[in-house]
Amino acid sequence: MPVTEQAPTTDQPISEEGILIKETCLKMTGPIGSLGELTLTRTLLTFQPARSVDKIVGRRQSIDVAAIGTVEFGGLRGTLTIVMRDEKRYRYSGPGARRVWVR
Repeated sequence: MPVTEQAPTTDQPISEEGILIKETCLKMTGPIGSLGELTLTRTLLTFQPARSVDKIVGRRQSIDVAAIGTVEFGGLRGTLTIVMRDEKRYRYSGPGARRVWVR
């Protein structure tokens, strides 16, 4: 299963030793952004909402790195776009998203 979404109450911590980079960014859903942390490990890209309101609206999301088709960065707002092999897209914005892309 390439993408999993979990309710915020079932958070499972990511092992600190496996983290390649962890940055604050916005997960974009249409024109709306939810603030949270984007964490990259060797096997997963995980977004964890930071604020209470974002936790209600958005859920923790984990993407299997092996299921990613392409990664793009650009646009007027500097958006990181993850395109899965099944063509589903996930968008992240902000300086933290750019640092994850560079990594």
